[in-house]
Amino acid sequence: MKYARERKAFGVPIGEHQMIGWMLADMATAVDGARLMTLKAATLKDTGRPYTKQASMAKLFAAETADEGGHGRRAGPRRLRLHPRGRRSSAISATPRSRRSTEGTSQIQKLVIAREVLK
Repeated sequence: MKYARERKAFGVPIGEHQMIGWMLADMATAVDGARLMTLKAATLKDTGRPYTKQASMAKLFAAETADEGGHGRRAGPRRLRLHPRGRRSSAISATPRSRRSTEGTSQIQKLVIAREVLK
């Protein structure tokens, strides 16, 4: 956001250009959606209700949202990013200490979600 406010093109901050504004709006909407999905899964868990599907959906959506923010979107010499340079978020791997159904790659998250939807 700071970069979009400070970097100028054609005499105005790039954030004021319609296409950059749309990209920022899409990113902000996706980040808020990921946050809300995570809160929903956490609320279900905290209240003792089934949460596997919602947790997997939140993890998948958040990882893909983070990736979308860093894929080649350029405004001048720097990329508009949601995550650190060179990091690919959706390549989530299961930790050796935990083998829960809500951990794994994006493809595994999709399998978990499909299984839960078909129940």
